Amino acid sequence: MRLHLSLLIASLLILTSPAHAGTFFEASLGYGVEAAPNPGESQDPNLMVAAGWGIGELIIAELGLVGAYPGGEDLPRQGELQIRPMLVISPPLLPLYLRGTLAFKDPFSESRKLAYGASLGLRFSLMGLGAFAELGALPVNTDPVRWIAEGRVGASLAF
Repeated sequence: MRLHLSLLIASLLILTSPAHAGTFFEASLGYGVEAAPNPGESQDPNLMVAAGWGIGELIIAELGLVGAYPGGEDLPRQGELQIRPMLVISPPLLPLYLRGTLAFKDPFSESRKLAYGASLGLRFSLMGLGAFAELGALPVNTDPVRWIAEGRVGASLAF
């Protein structure tokens, strides 16, 4: 019985240990819903690709490029572009992480906006391949401030 428990604990530690050193790439799909001032208004789904670099054993710096694509009746509209610098705190041997995000929405247009927020996520990795899921809040700096709740799932590759 103790051997089975020891093997289970060792397997969980191996599967949940994130890659901190070196470089990694992520691809993820996100979907948001406005929490305020228009609760329940759905946001366009988005696709993010990001590169990250480990800073020590606890912190990861990331830079993401996000493209939102319109869905439903908004199809003729152009998608939104975001540049997202992010800082991730990911304790070794724990599958949980905290991600701080700064988002520059439509950075090359006159209607650019700033958003900022944080997410709490769960990450599993094995031999450089990983999967993650997170939930977060991303307030958008407009008048009034729009609070967006965003969920994201994705995969990562570390080297």
